[in-house]
Amino acid sequence: MEFVKIHKFVNNMLMEMRFKCPIPDCPQFVDEKTGLVGYPYEKAIEHQKSCDFRKHYCELNCGMRIYKNEIEEHEKVCLEKVIICEKCELPIKIN
Repeated sequence: MEFVKIHKFVNNMLMEMRFKCPIPDCPQFVDEKTGLVGYPYEKAIEHQKSCDFRKHYCELNCGMRIYKNEIEEHEKVCLEKVIICEKCELPIKIN
């Protein structure tokens, strides 16, 4: 499901509703004041773009899909990671 900006009248109606993150591994947000599960519409739009449990393809092009919050750790051990040799200054793969 993709959230988009909508007309002010409809937005006011939707602000009373709550939307759960569609990503299965994402722990659901619970509003501490109301106890309602899910995000208000505007927050759901923001969350969908930044959810740590949304999978992304590795930026080093190894083909793996990894969670946003695990990208940094993955890039340390990725089979496609390239470093510059200190002696010859040529690029080499670490694995």
